[in-house]
Amino acid sequence: MTLLGRMLWKGLTLKARPPLAPLEASRLRFRVWPTDLDINLHMNNGR
Repeated sequence: MTLLGRMLWKGLTLKARPPLAPLEASRLRFRVWPTDLDINLHMNNGR
């Protein structure tokens, strides 16, 4: 998935997530795809 695809998916599933309290922490889980890796197989922060 591209970065735009990931953003659209999170936006579309927003209503399915429970509401947060004002000081509650949230967590989003993302999967690292092979296109997110650099030539040394490290996660690319520029992505």
